[in-house]
Amino acid sequence: MFPAISRHRRPAAGVTLVVGLAIAFVGSATPAFADVPTNDNYASATPIAALPFAVTLDDTSATTEASEPSPCYGVGNTVWYTYDPAADETVRFAAFGGDFFIQVTAFEITAPGFAGLAQLGDCASFQGASRILDVQAGHHYAFQVGSMFGVPGGVGMTLDVIPPPTNDAFASAEPISAIPFGSDLVNARAATLEPNEPMPSCFPPLTSGTVWWQFTSPTSELLTAESGYGSSFVAVYTGTQLSDLTETACGGLATWLAEAGTTYYLQGGHLYGDRGDVILHLDITPPPTVGFNLCCSLPPSRFDNIQFYGFANDPGGQGIATETWSFGDGGIANGCCPTHQWAGDGTYTVQFTATTTDGRSATSSQEIVVRTDDVAVTKLLAPTQARAGKAGKITVGISNHNYPETVQVALYRSTPGGGDVVATLTVQVPVSSGRRTTDVVLSYTFTAADAALGKITFLAVASIQNFRDALPIDNELIAPPTKVTP
Repeated sequence: MFPAISRHRRPAAGVTLVVGLAIAFVGSATPAFADVPTNDNYASATPIAALPFAVTLDDTSATTEASEPSPCYGVGNTVWYTYDPAADETVRFAAFGGDFFIQVTAFEITAPGFAGLAQLGDCASFQGASRILDVQAGHHYAFQVGSMFGVPGGVGMTLDVIPPPTNDAFASAEPISAIPFGSDLVNARAATLEPNEPMPSCFPPLTSGTVWWQFTSPTSELLTAESGYGSSFVAVYTGTQLSDLTETACGGLATWLAEAGTTYYLQGGHLYGDRGDVILHLDITPPPTVGFNLCCSLPPSRFDNIQFYGFANDPGGQGIATETWSFGDGGIANGCCPTHQWAGDGTYTVQFTATTTDGRSATSSQEIVVRTDDVAVTKLLAPTQARAGKAGKITVGISNHNYPETVQVALYRSTPGGGDVVATLTVQVPVSSGRRTTDVVLSYTFTAADAALGKITFLAVASIQNFRDALPIDNELIAPPTKVTP
C-alpha cells in the first residue's frame, strides 16, 4: 500500500492521480433510479481529456465496490474519473452538483487496483468545497465522486487549471512606479520556480514558486520591503537577469540603502514548501517607534527614586543601537530602565531617544510633575490625669512646610484589644515655617471603662486628603498615658 502524498508535494514520476465523487440529497423525495453510470467502477473510470472540466449526474444507481476507499467523512454510490496531465500544472477540484452532501477525493495512481491509490490531501467535502493540487506530466491521477451519509442523488465535480500569476517570471516583474507601494493580493499558489532562480540567503532552501517586482529608486534613501504573511519572504537584488543577480537584503522585512537611479528586483514567495497568497509593501524606512513608562509613585516627590521603562521597536528590522535619557534637570542615563530622583519640586520634561544601527532615531517626551506633599504630627498634648464622666482636651500639632493641605486628624484611645477611633476632624493646614504648627483641638469624655483600666493612651494620625504623603512615617504620634480615676 502506498502512503498518502501531501498536496504540497509533487508526486513522483510515473504516478497517476484518481479522484472519487460522492453526493446525497437531503429533505427531498428519492428520485427515480437512473441507469448505473458507466464509470461506476474504478476500473471503468472516465478519462478527463482537457481542462476545464465539469460534470453532474445522478448517482442513485451507482454502487460501492469491495475494498473501495472511503476517506474523510466516508462515501458511497461512487463514480470515478482519471486525469493524465500533459504538463506540470496546478489544478483545483471542487464538489459540484445538485445536492449538499457531495464528496470528491483525489488520488495518485501508483499501482493497479485500489491498493495502488495514494490519497492526495484532504477531500472536497460538501457542495462548493474545493482543494488544490500540483500535478505533473507523466503522472496519473484519479478522482472519486460520491454521496456522504448514505443519501445518493445529484453529484458532480469541476477540475480546472490555476494559472501562474502575471509576475511569476523574472522577465515579467511588475513595475513599481512610486512609493509607498502596496501590491494587490497575489495568488502565488501556481507560481513557478525558474531555472537558475536565486535562493534567498535568509531562508534557504526555496522549494515553492515565486513572484517578482522591480523598482528604480529616484533618490538615495533607506527603503523597507515587507512580505504580508507568516511564512512569506521578500528578497531584494540588483542585476539585469537571473544569472547575475546580487542579493541586497532578505527577510520578512528587508531593509537596504537604495541608490538613486539603481533598479532593484524584489522576489516574493513562501518558505518550507508553503504556497499561498503573497503581498508586498514597499516604503521609505520609518524611524523607530519609542515610548516609556515610569513606576510607581505618581506624582513623584523629591524623596522618590523613580524607575523608568523604555520600549523601542525598529519597523525597518535593523535593530536598536542606543537608548538615551534626559530627565529635564541635567540628569542623563543610558539603557532601557534607569532610575532617577529629582532634587526639587517642579515640572520636568523627560525625553527617551532610541537610535537604530543605521542611524535613524526617534524621541518620546513626557512632562513629569514632581510634588512633595508632607505633613507631620509633631505635638500631641493630653491630660496627665482625668476622671470618668469628665471631658478633656487633646491638642494635635501639625507641621507643614510645602503646600497648603487638607488634613484629616483621627484620634485613637488604647484598649486591651488594640485601639478605637474616638474623634476625627478635617482641617485646612497652611504652610508654616520652622517649628510652628497648626494645632487641632479635639475633645474626649473619659468613661468608667477607662477608669477600670486605670489609664489610657492616645494616638493621633494625620492623613493628607487628595494627595500622597511623601513621608507617611511621621504622620502619627503617641501621647504619654493619662491616669483615669472613677
